[in-house]
Amino acid sequence: MRHRQAIDPERVLVVAPTFMDAALSQSILTEAGLTCQLCADPDKLGQIVSEGVGAILLTEELLAAGQAYGLAEALRRQPAWSDIPVLLLSAAGADSSPGAYAMELFGNVTVLERPVRITNLVSALQAALRARRRQYELRDRLAELERAETSLRKQSERLRLLWEAASVLLTTERPDAMMQALFAKIAPHFQLDCYFNFILTEAGDALRLQSCIGIPEEELPKISRLEFGQAVCGTAALRRQSIVATHIQQSDDPMVQLAKNYGIRAYACSPLIIEDRLLGTLSFASRQKDRFKSEELEFLQTICHYATVAYERVRLIDRLRDADNRKNEFLATLAHELRNPLAPIRNALQIMQLTNYGGAAAEQARGIMERQLRQMVRLIDDLLDVSRISRGKLELRKERVELAAVIHSAVDMANPLIEASGHRLTLSLPGHPVYLNADSLRLAQVFSNLLNNAAKYMDQGGHIELTATCPGKEAIVKVRDTGIGIPAEALSSIFEMFMQVDRSLEKSQGGLGIGLTLVKKLVEMHNGHIEARSEGLNRGAEFIVRLPLAPALGSLDPRSSRSS
Repeated sequence: MRHRQAIDPERVLVVAPTFMDAALSQSILTEAGLTCQLCADPDKLGQIVSEGVGAILLTEELLAAGQAYGLAEALRRQPAWSDIPVLLLSAAGADSSPGAYAMELFGNVTVLERPVRITNLVSALQAALRARRRQYELRDRLAELERAETSLRKQSERLRLLWEAASVLLTTERPDAMMQALFAKIAPHFQLDCYFNFILTEAGDALRLQSCIGIPEEELPKISRLEFGQAVCGTAALRRQSIVATHIQQSDDPMVQLAKNYGIRAYACSPLIIEDRLLGTLSFASRQKDRFKSEELEFLQTICHYATVAYERVRLIDRLRDADNRKNEFLATLAHELRNPLAPIRNALQIMQLTNYGGAAAEQARGIMERQLRQMVRLIDDLLDVSRISRGKLELRKERVELAAVIHSAVDMANPLIEASGHRLTLSLPGHPVYLNADSLRLAQVFSNLLNNAAKYMDQGGHIELTATCPGKEAIVKVRDTGIGIPAEALSSIFEMFMQVDRSLEKSQGGLGIGLTLVKKLVEMHNGHIEARSEGLNRGAEFIVRLPLAPALGSLDPRSSRSS
């Protein structure tokens, strides 16, 4: 079989008026080490130029015969990087009309006066070929840059896809919805027609179909369960290794027959493994092509890794949610169980008081019991309230209330602890009525808890200052103390459940660490905001409550009188 000889892109195309001139030119140039191609047919010039030449050598006879238009058209069709040098042999020299005409027609023209010395001709051709060689280098560089750009463009697209996939996997908690949204994102980019997501059964002895796309619904019962080692997914789970199947429609491998029955041509399956625990498998399949490219497989494996992390995230969220529900149930049960003995204790104290049982020592003991009983009742009530809020079962009974009255009620509730601790309380209230749309009992509970909190975290004889102002459309209530203060690192978490200042620094009467949590939740249920401030340890603390004012009379919406 004859093979076509490779074309030298640096050859000199010689267009001579006669065969003898052409042969002589070829002999001279060949002896000088240049590769030549003769062309006596002007109609073939365009084809030869399109195949690639280093330079063109022609004489003015070609112009005179009117045969230069085909060559000019071929030169006009050059790519942007190309500008083939043309050498014109003219008896009239460079300033002649043939020279000017050739420059206008061909562009990159060098005119040599005939007769030309051989050394000058060879030198001019060598210079033209060097210039042409630099054009080829520019072409190769441009091609390289274009290829690099196409790599970068694909990479950018893949990174964008990965980002979108990650956002889907990290914001969706239902596994089937998560996988369907993910597949919709990536399928068009990789010619995907199906995906199969299997998870480990509860017994851990097989795989259960979690979700899939691309299979007729009547076929789903057939693949609802796969044994280890069955089909591609069961085999990947058994081996704990990724499996890629290609040219499936031409394969007799028993492992791929199930996929073959569904018209699948290419298949990629990865086991979902985290911390050496098998969660299941995730597969992607195509009916449009026989194999995935290596970069496509790499991308799909990354997606499987993301899916593994997402499944573990969903599992942990479910566990945390279950634990939180159990915690709320426990708190509610604990509060009720602790509250049951309180009624008999309170009744016994009342009987002791009515019968004047005991004398001075008994009276002192009764006083201690009463104070401790009030403290226990307050703690249990807070515990119950936090539990109700966590379960969405606490209802506010809002009405138009006056802020000063609420604050005085809170002071009455907190006074026993403040006086018993020898603290001094000063109040600064607005000189005019300030009205809120609030549950007066719950709002009084907010301020009494803040006052009790201040009283607990001070040595005997401390100072508590409560101020209320009304700038603009909100009421601002500040409770400031001279107590142990709050470390800077604890300010951001002081309102979290069971959070307390370091017990080694605590000078309080104890507590469960739920009072401030309850305060924050109640303030937010009133559409308000609370923040804590402190200049550091032993420099006191300040709590600032901001609450919206009630609308003017006549503009109240009756539907706002009750809220959950």
